Amino acid sequence: MSLAEHLIGQAGELIIALDAGDRVIAAWGQDPVSRAPARQLIERSLDDIWSEGSQALLEALNRQAAEQRQSFDVSLSAAGKTLAVRVRSTVLDGAYAGARVVFIDTLQERFATSGLVQHLMHQHPDYILVVDQQGQLVDSNTAVVRDFATGVSGRIAVDDLLSESAQRQWRGQVMSALSQGADWSGHSVWLSADGRRLPMQMHVVRLAREQTAGQGHIAIFARDTSAEQRVEAALRESERTLRNILDGTPVALLGLEMSGDIVSANQRAGVLLGRDAGDLIGMNLHRFMDDDAFEEAAFRLEYAYSEDSLERWNARIERRDGTALDVAVTVRGVLGRGGHRILLAAFEDVTDYNRLQAEITYQLDHDVLTDLLNRRGLERVLKQRAGDEDRRGYVFHLNIDYFRYINELIGQTEADTVLWRIADMLRRRLQGEGAAIARVGADEFVVVRFDTGDADARQHATGLLEALAQVETPPTDTALSLTGCVGYAPLGDGGWLHALTAAGSACYAAKAAARGSIREYTAEEPGDSQDARTVMAAAQSVRNALSQEAVLLYAQPIYRTAGAESGQPHCFEILARFQDRDRATFPVHLLSAAERFGLMDRFDRYMVRRALAWMAAHETVVDQIDHVAINLSGNSVSDPLFQEFLAEAVQGSSIAPDKLCFEITETIAVRNIAQARRLMRHIGELGCRFSLDDFGAGMCSFHYLRDLPADYVKIDGSFVQGMEDDPVRHQLVRSINETAQVLGKQTVAEFVDSPAALQALAELGVDMVQGWLFSPAVPIDEIPAVMARGA
Repeated sequence: MSLAEHLIGQAGELIIALDAGDRVIAAWGQDPVSRAPARQLIERSLDDIWSEGSQALLEALNRQAAEQRQSFDVSLSAAGKTLAVRVRSTVLDGAYAGARVVFIDTLQERFATSGLVQHLMHQHPDYILVVDQQGQLVDSNTAVVRDFATGVSGRIAVDDLLSESAQRQWRGQVMSALSQGADWSGHSVWLSADGRRLPMQMHVVRLAREQTAGQGHIAIFARDTSAEQRVEAALRESERTLRNILDGTPVALLGLEMSGDIVSANQRAGVLLGRDAGDLIGMNLHRFMDDDAFEEAAFRLEYAYSEDSLERWNARIERRDGTALDVAVTVRGVLGRGGHRILLAAFEDVTDYNRLQAEITYQLDHDVLTDLLNRRGLERVLKQRAGDEDRRGYVFHLNIDYFRYINELIGQTEADTVLWRIADMLRRRLQGEGAAIARVGADEFVVVRFDTGDADARQHATGLLEALAQVETPPTDTALSLTGCVGYAPLGDGGWLHALTAAGSACYAAKAAARGSIREYTAEEPGDSQDARTVMAAAQSVRNALSQEAVLLYAQPIYRTAGAESGQPHCFEILARFQDRDRATFPVHLLSAAERFGLMDRFDRYMVRRALAWMAAHETVVDQIDHVAINLSGNSVSDPLFQEFLAEAVQGSSIAPDKLCFEITETIAVRNIAQARRLMRHIGELGCRFSLDDFGAGMCSFHYLRDLPADYVKIDGSFVQGMEDDPVRHQLVRSINETAQVLGKQTVAEFVDSPAALQALAELGVDMVQGWLFSPAVPIDEIPAVMARGA
């Protein structure tokens, strides 16, 4: 066999690397038996690759190590074919320490021709060279000549190739291993022709004397690992950069197993949980959560892992110092190192947000003067506590007699003090009884007692009036005594809303009969049938107005806050007015009746058609403004057929869709959240915009504000009016404005009626304003004149 054949023989037809369990961890070439490519053998055992001969192969490998044999022959079988092969092996060190490399060649097919072998050796990209005992070059492939020249007088020595430390390594470790009949593998450093230091992975073997004419030459196989090291360095740098990014993010990030075990954590996670980030590794989330919180977390983690879904929920965690935090958790499955699937969890501290939300909710649910529940807060409590129609209890509605005159007599400040004393009396009287107490009007209070039966109801009503008479009033020239009327009705049949209405009706009936009287609600109240006739008549008026086109279009301009008093309108809102003889009115009871009788869908269609027709006829005006706002009712929002009508109307109009903005009140949007979201997305895809109207008057949840794809948020006028003198209203407007703008939505303040309010809104950064300070609602045909005045 020629020297070139022997050198190529150091690489086999099939080369496999085995781990300690004799499983293939790497492979090159192809199986000489089955002709399967090497990549198909990886991660397989020898028994799995060859049906026969694998055990003999393993035994021979062990014998070779013990007997120091260079090679041995065995027969291997696969896919019905048996082949005799020659096998050699060696054990690696360094990064692959302990791995065994096996070279397998077919006996009868090894090297077709000497010329081919020579060609393959010279074309090989790695460095192959043979040196004598003194380290002088005997032969080499083309790569050596190309990259390291040929030395003085056409020769090159090992010392010319190796750095100083590598020369010492050659004379020590390498020659020592060869002298003991062993091969040597390891890392070395070579010097290029231009003096650059090149890292090398080197394998050195002593050739048999019979194959080198008795000279005992040494073969060197070397591979330049510069590119690999650059890639590894780039990967390490990328990892450092990614770690710095993750540690710098303001969100706590944890890598989790499905069990909740923590496998990675950024610096923010350590700060959030009150520990060093490194100490978190190996801990379980249960350590920071109580049993209930962890039970939900475990369910979410399992679902995110198995369903590959994005999971979001709120939880409470406990820091190392014992303080509790509210967190918003977001979890998604990702691939970690080695393709292992983990869960990436983001924890955002929402403690302050929840506290602010609770404070705002409390303010919205309570009367500013008395700190009792207001109507909204009372309804919230009753939804929670009296949702069951079988719930026992009574609602008492208290109205203070002649309080308007008391107010005029003693002044508003003293009158407010009296109202506070009445509220304090109710609190002390009902303390510990679980009752709900609310101020629902200027001089009206509601008490809901859940412990009262039919036999005690009137006695409790009498007790309220007796306690009212004991409330202290300020001294005046005229002796003052407080009296009132009480109406009461049972919870249960008809639900809590019916009980509230019934108690109010009974109170007004008592007041009409005699001051200081008490009345229990009965189904035969004289006003009931009259009310029904009034509502039905109002509904018929709406039908007639729509049929006769007696519903008029009015419009109110909306201005940019900066320069609002002198500038041109930015947009305007279309409003409805009803023709009543020779004037236009807006009777609220007509629309209430229309809602009760299902006429709002027809009403909204009428307003949309009329608005689009007017805009098409006044394109010059439309071109000068940003958009026109049109109101939609709750019935229309929840009706799929109306959504189809609206899409067809927009697409069939000559008006550009981005000139249209549809307003939906916050209460309607939240009550029909899924339908509202669907409508906004469907019509929004056409290019139209949406505004969330009367924000704060309903549920006032910033959670809904985040989830609804609205472009504008209109702050309810009840907060805007008087905000310049009321810190609570001022803070509510600030909170709504800042939250909306953080979510990328523009804000509009309604009911702006004074320069002081305008200045306060401008200081808060509210985007737009609307109200009587600038212009009342005018007939829509007057809008061109309004535009001209602002030009």
